Amino acid sequence: MELWSTGRPENAVPTDHLLTTTVTAPADGPHWVTARLDHRPDTPHNAVLIVRACPDTALVLLPERTDGVLALRSKAEGDAAVDHDIPEEDGQLVLEWQARGLRRHTFAFRAAPDTAAFLPQRAVGGYQRPYKGPQMWSSAPLPDPDRAEQWLLLDWDEQQQLTETRVVFDDDVDEYLNNLHRHRTPFEIMPELVRDYRIQSREPDGTWHTLLTVTDNRRRHRVHRLTGTDGNPVRTDALRLVVDATHGARHAHVIAFKAYGA
Repeated sequence: MELWSTGRPENAVPTDHLLTTTVTAPADGPHWVTARLDHRPDTPHNAVLIVRACPDTALVLLPERTDGVLALRSKAEGDAAVDHDIPEEDGQLVLEWQARGLRRHTFAFRAAPDTAAFLPQRAVGGYQRPYKGPQMWSSAPLPDPDRAEQWLLLDWDEQQQLTETRVVFDDDVDEYLNNLHRHRTPFEIMPELVRDYRIQSREPDGTWHTLLTVTDNRRRHRVHRLTGTDGNPVRTDALRLVVDATHGARHAHVIAFKAYGA
């Protein structure tokens, strides 16, 4: 098993070899095997784990999507071009590793220690696409995507006068979505996209006031004007985004949650 870096922070293909380790898989599997990777980078970045083909050994492929993880296979002789209308050039690493047939699947793995890639503060870092890893907040698994009740909070030491909030949701920018002609996807709306949500402000007594409610959302980027009951900008020391439902995903995802003043 080989650990590779991706070179540039936005890339997701192996460019620089970091280390190699060997594990032994017992017969008559499937079995969990442990690979210890002594790699501690100074800053977060993407990494690729390559498992070389081995006779009579296989990885277990699960029919589910794991946030922040891509399942890829190396291009084999006879593979068709990614897009028949665009000629391929030699030496393009992004063409040497393909997700075709593996999208929304994950090779079974467990990682330790727990990742910090999806903490709430990842939604206020200024990025709106993956860069040095995921750039979004992800909730714990939801027991029911129709009743999510997960929230993300912005708060300040003093009251702010707010006129606008902007929210960027996850609609899986890795997915090749083109429901025209020969290309089809199995759904019309990305399951990861937040469907129903509320924006709330905190009152001086600590209670929450709902400023707006959105249902059946189908857009990645939403911009909302904020006004109080008197029609003036909202004055509050905290703003909360409450996710009530997704379009089917088991996690609530928010890539960016922003507030603006007058």
